[in-house]
Amino acid sequence: MSTTETVIESEQEAPARQRRPVRFWHALAPILLLVALILWGMVIGPLVFKLPSWPLEFTFSLAALCTWLLLFSLGHTFDEITVKMGERTRTALAAIWMLMAIGILIGSWTASGTIPMLVYWGMLVVNPAWIYLVAFLITSVFSLATGTSWGSAGTIGVVLVAVGTATGAHLGLLAAAIIGGAYFGDKISPLSDTTNMAAMGAGVPVYDHVRSMVNTTGPSYIVAAVLYGIAGFMVPATGHADVDALTRPTADSLSGAFSFGV
Repeated sequence: MSTTETVIESEQEAPARQRRPVRFWHALAPILLLVALILWGMVIGPLVFKLPSWPLEFTFSLAALCTWLLLFSLGHTFDEITVKMGERTRTALAAIWMLMAIGILIGSWTASGTIPMLVYWGMLVVNPAWIYLVAFLITSVFSLATGTSWGSAGTIGVVLVAVGTATGAHLGLLAAAIIGGAYFGDKISPLSDTTNMAAMGAGVPVYDHVRSMVNTTGPSYIVAAVLYGIAGFMVPATGHADVDALTRPTADSLSGAFSFGV
């Protein structure tokens, strides 16, 4: 091989980038940066300095760009970073498709009467003496069945607030029971978007992930249910409204629009 060919070949071979080890603070920095960007773009900037709020898409894109620059400074090449990004995206692709399908599922359940039936039976079991416990249990079951905490709070939760207002219940305590139950059901529901994303990210089956969460969430759920039951007697509803008269018109309209069969 001639000297010229050797020089050309050596010039064509790019020198290998020297990699530095990824330490703990390297992994922590992107998370802290993302939290700081969200606080500035959506809380501090708009509320304190009256600046326009940042869209979440821009915030996440900026955090991803900074993370890419950090990895590049540690010696990783552009190809390595993009390949890893593609691998993680393929891993989460099933969960992404499920997120898109959940909206269709909830819509079909609403049209077919599944969700209206849950609302119907939830209204029939409301008792002012146990309204906090009932609100906690109903919203958790509703959210567990549908996989949506916001949908639970926005449907049966609204009905429970109306009943609590009419019966003189403590609205702050009632709201806590509704939100707590809704988020508990969303947390352990196999239909929940966050549950599926967490399982995909950890590389474990969804039901294994749910069982691991029950070990910690289950005892706290039982304790909360007991406390809400006690609160029904310590902070009782002071009104004397007829709960059946409040819920019966809505229940009748639901049963008239759908044939529940149970």
